[in-house]
Amino acid sequence: MSYVVLGVAIVGAITAGVAANQQAKTNQKIASNNMQIAEAAATDAEKRGGQAAIDAQRQARQVASAQRAAFSARGVDISEGTAADIVEQTDFFGQADAATARTNASKEAWNARAQKRGYAIDYAANDPGKATTLSLLGSSTSVASKWYGSK
Repeated sequence: MSYVVLGVAIVGAITAGVAANQQAKTNQKIASNNMQIAEAAATDAEKRGGQAAIDAQRQARQVASAQRAAFSARGVDISEGTAADIVEQTDFFGQADAATARTNASKEAWNARAQKRGYAIDYAANDPGKATTLSLLGSSTSVASKWYGSK
């Protein structure tokens, strides 16, 4: 009768080891998918930031062109003085807006890549072989107690 208990303990230990192995593989797949999603998010942030910078520069050029046209229509010399300063400031702030868009995108991409590194750590921590070994080692005391209890 005690050999039946021992056999059940061994089967239980093996089943737990297989389950730990499968769980680790599943966790690795999840971490791998999350790494791909994080990298895609980083790439997307960089593309959106680049486009936002282009849009900010384009908008600033349009405003500056409208300012030049308005000043010229009024007969104001746009090559010097206040009119030139206003157009120059519009160009400056357009460049500043473009730089801000690129900086924000870089920060967002960096954050996504930091998450990716975290997922890579999760992936490495879920080694199926290690999970199986640790599960079997953890179950070994139960199997050993059944073995020595049967003698």
